[in-house]
Amino acid sequence: MTKRLITCIALVLILVSLSAAVPSSTSKKIDGNESLSQSINPANMSTPIDSSLKIDSPEHREINVQELKIVDSGFHQATGISRFGFILKNLNETAGYRISKYQVSAYDNVGRVLGTFESLIQFLFPGERIGIVGYLNIPEDARIDHIQIQVIDGDPIEPKVAKNLLSVENLNYIQDRYAPKVTGVINNSANQTMENIDVSVIFFDETGRLSDGLETHVNFVPAAGKSAFEISSYGTKSPSRMEAFAESSDWSIQQA
Repeated sequence: MTKRLITCIALVLILVSLSAAVPSSTSKKIDGNESLSQSINPANMSTPIDSSLKIDSPEHREINVQELKIVDSGFHQATGISRFGFILKNLNETAGYRISKYQVSAYDNVGRVLGTFESLIQFLFPGERIGIVGYLNIPEDARIDHIQIQVIDGDPIEPKVAKNLLSVENLNYIQDRYAPKVTGVINNSANQTMENIDVSVIFFDETGRLSDGLETHVNFVPAAGKSAFEISSYGTKSPSRMEAFAESSDWSIQQA
């Protein structure tokens, strides 16, 4: 009897020692105050984690957005005519902007608002530089001292076409006592017809200052073709230099 009791005690001691050697499982709860990284230790995982791994698919790639920048501006005021012009640069080389907004305000020398103008910029391509021209309704006896231009960035997108496929060539200022004008040719390097083309021509004087501007509209430019345009320049001074820009106001240019 004593021998059997000793044997039972020995078996119990063996079982206790074995259970102490086996690690117990954790039931630690992950709540809102504890991060998952604290609850799961990568050092205990059989597969190492590569901390340099990054997702680079189009669905997850972030666009590095930068602001649109006004790089030059000016205005022209003559009897019955007041115009403004400015050049806008998209500093982002990978993202375009859709439906940006701008507002122009003209002031006299005591800070009184003489007139305002606001509109939309339908699209800017990555890294694109565009010229914008518009008219101000200014009282006849008032004199513009300065203008203020404000731009609100539109929605950043990655367009299917990397750059504007419209350009202007053969730009000329034609002197005439009664009907001076600017003429030029829009070149379309896309394989489809471009419609609703807005053309802006920026004037610079002999000092390099932006001094005036003109604008017009062209209905279409054929695929891989050209279209000529002319703009009346009545009330302008002959510029020392001109720069012209052509932009399509529809979305077809993004799928060219």
